[in-house]
Amino acid sequence: MIAFKNNCFYLNTANTCYCIEIAENGALLHRYYGKRIAAQSLDYFQNGVHRPSCFPVCINGCVTTYSELPYEYGAFGRGDTRFPSFKIEDDNGRVVSELKYVSHKITCGKPPLEGLPQLCADANDTQTLEITADDIVSGIRIMLYYSVFEETDIISRHTRAVNNTEKTVYIKQLDSLAMDFPPDKYELITLYGSWARERWIERYPLHHGISSVGSTAGITGHGQNPFAALVTPQTTENSGDVYGFALIYSGDFRFQAQIGQFETTRISLGINSENFIWELKPHKEFCSPEAVMTYSSDGLNGMSQSFHKMCRKYLGACSAKNIKRPIVLNLWEAMYFDSDEEKILKMIELCRDTGIDTVVLDDGWYGRRKDENGSLGDWYVNREKFPQGFKKILSACKKNNMGLGVWIEPEAVNRDSELYRAHPDWCISLPNVKPLESRNELVLDYGRPEVVDGMYNILYKLLHENDIKYVKWDMNRSISDNGSVFLEKRRQGEQNHRFILGVYELMARLTKSFPDVFFEGCSSGGARFDLGILYYMPQIWTSDDTDAYERSKIQYGTSLLYPPETMSAHITICPNHQTGRTVSFNAREAVAALFSFGYELNLNNISEDEMRQIPLQTKRRKFLEANLANAVFYRLCSPFEGDCAAWQAVSENGEFSAAVYLSSLNIPNGSQRSLKLTGLKPETVYEVRPCGIRLSGSLLMNMGLPIPAASSDFEAHIFILKALKN
Repeated sequence: MIAFKNNCFYLNTANTCYCIEIAENGALLHRYYGKRIAAQSLDYFQNGVHRPSCFPVCINGCVTTYSELPYEYGAFGRGDTRFPSFKIEDDNGRVVSELKYVSHKITCGKPPLEGLPQLCADANDTQTLEITADDIVSGIRIMLYYSVFEETDIISRHTRAVNNTEKTVYIKQLDSLAMDFPPDKYELITLYGSWARERWIERYPLHHGISSVGSTAGITGHGQNPFAALVTPQTTENSGDVYGFALIYSGDFRFQAQIGQFETTRISLGINSENFIWELKPHKEFCSPEAVMTYSSDGLNGMSQSFHKMCRKYLGACSAKNIKRPIVLNLWEAMYFDSDEEKILKMIELCRDTGIDTVVLDDGWYGRRKDENGSLGDWYVNREKFPQGFKKILSACKKNNMGLGVWIEPEAVNRDSELYRAHPDWCISLPNVKPLESRNELVLDYGRPEVVDGMYNILYKLLHENDIKYVKWDMNRSISDNGSVFLEKRRQGEQNHRFILGVYELMARLTKSFPDVFFEGCSSGGARFDLGILYYMPQIWTSDDTDAYERSKIQYGTSLLYPPETMSAHITICPNHQTGRTVSFNAREAVAALFSFGYELNLNNISEDEMRQIPLQTKRRKFLEANLANAVFYRLCSPFEGDCAAWQAVSENGEFSAAVYLSSLNIPNGSQRSLKLTGLKPETVYEVRPCGIRLSGSLLMNMGLPIPAASSDFEAHIFILKALKN
């Protein structure tokens, strides 16, 4: 997988090659990333051009400039005027650096990242290149790590700063990933949004200067996702060059792309440096979060499929194949805060024989909670609503072969709570400044070990004393009033990173203590949908917008990076509580069918016909899940580019497939539409349900399936294909 030849490192996956050169002056240069190439000397590619007003440098006998060299990890203040990959500040405030190669080693497996989510693999699955370089100005050692996952075409990267000096320095920036691209026309794809509109796709040409997306909210946030892709203008879903990048992190992040004065493109990804600093004492070290990257010549679908395989095989909890994902009935939109024992028992009884596996009690079951003004943090059963605790609820669930789940928001607290009255100092706040509140909530300071320990004990007691099978873990606000009375003046910029490290520690301890509990991430809907959370929790609530048409956009964009089974997708009541839109029960099922399927509605308020459909829907979902484990996912029609959305999943052996088609507004007397499928075996004949027709893979992929004429807005269809035996 990794070879060293002609002073170059060749990091080879099944289909790609990443090449780093050690220049004669010790500089580390990025030479190539793309399709597999031969391991030959790349000296020939260096052309010297006189650049007036630039700092000259001789590389391999050729005079060029610092601002044109394709650095692997750029420094600051020594001739290169592009943005750097790292900044080290000394006691005098100087941040000038210059990085020189020292040594390297190649090992099987990959080193662990203590306290951080990461890809996990054994020695047979990956090799790791560790490059040691020194900053000759500060004396700080920079360790660059590259782990190659051959089968999935993934390379993971992280960076470690080691202080081998006798002086304290301050890390102001330490990117996880950086790269310089040769001159070309690139477009940038990012995932943007807001509450109820998360991870919409945005694509635009890179311009001269810096294009940047990120978060300073303390969490990854609604606004941008820690993902980006560089593509050529010709790139489509199924063809063209794609470079995909993502950060395994849940806090402040930043992705940057800069077209320099000589048309080269520099990219970087890591912790956002805007409000970050880290004190690095003598003989201490600091590790960046892990970033992942992939290259595909098969368009955006090719990139997504590599990322999906990576999540399924190597990312923490998602590495467990065929993990059972229960079909849940979540009760937030059914009851909001108005829940009690009698209502829950009635709902459980209505679930009998429906195929629903778990009932999840959302906000309102704990403390003295009646609305959003109080009791957040008091994680014990509300005895006014549930006089016997969960005893009767658990008995009813067991009787109906169901599990019980609860919603929690353990990173926040209300002032009107027993927890706050006991520990007001546990909250993030600034001295003599009234902290901002959102939803009447303050944020707990998880950068302090005593807060992590305290909340672990509280939640351990809750889960240990009650037979809880499912936990929905929410976080409904970002971090404000950044700072800590427990950190010195120069260390205030450590606050947000320490917070997320504490959250990770709590998640790690709880998921280890309760391995049989299914944890679902949530953050005011989809504000913290990232690879960091997926390391600890196998799925995430995708968005508070549960409207089927809006979800087609949200799920479509999310699938660029994240596998469909990681997205919670529920059938909800209509008119929809977020949009007021009415979409048929069948269409709501279709949009959710290939994702982590469940319900978010009051069974007392649906029609008899809809109630009869639920057992059929859950049976169909379990059938699809059984046949499409680890399926290859394809996006077929983009809701961002037309009036329909479509996607398809194909089993690993190509003998089973399901496709979903959703139209938007009905067009009277419209044209005949067809859906061209993909990923099938051309010569194999498939039976297509519910059409009842039998067609070859070649016909289905080239002529497609005819779409029945719509009779109303927002109609949807599920097509199920099964290969026929010869």
